[in-house]
Amino acid sequence: MTSIELYQRLEQGAAVIQLTRPLTRTHYADLPQYVAGVLADDVRAALLDLHAVDFADSTGISALLGARKAADAAHKPLILCNVSDYFLNIINMLNLSDVFTVRESVQSALRELEDQA
Repeated sequence: MTSIELYQRLEQGAAVIQLTRPLTRTHYADLPQYVAGVLADDVRAALLDLHAVDFADSTGISALLGARKAADAAHKPLILCNVSDYFLNIINMLNLSDVFTVRESVQSALRELEDQA
């Protein structure tokens, strides 16, 4: 694995994965495999907390798309939380707003998952 730097915790049956570095190949090339492994466990969703992500390059976006593909394969949602305006602009510029579910906070994503249960 590359030097993937994140913290994970379980909240209300969902894996909350906090990214702690810029979203680049150097830091998160293995994010899709990591998300696939997390979702293979008995969790109902993966929430990516992006509050510390202040930069993303094309390889980071590719890693995020790979994480989405892993979530789709597991038939579980992948939700981006605490997305900065900078990163939201990237998502919109790349026309990925239909690809990713974005929520204001981890708590709002957890409330939505609870409402769907």
